[in-house]
Amino acid sequence: MVYVLQKVFGAGWLLAGVCLVAPILVQHNLFRDSTASILEWAIFMTLARLIWPLGISWVIFVCVSGYGGT
Repeated sequence: MVYVLQKVFGAGWLLAGVCLVAPILVQHNLFRDSTASILEWAIFMTLARLIWPLGISWVIFVCVSGYGGT
């Protein structure tokens, strides 16, 4: 049972890392690409405001649960 929890927490940390890094990298690419359309910016702004808090929520959940570190 503990082994399953370790897999869940490992997957959660991986997903949280992706959720926290992806908006930064996508925004960097949109700034570099001067031909980005308004639709691309709208999609990015909509999804980034959903994805970033998911990563932060995981970090808060894990820390409150006592699995955040030593």
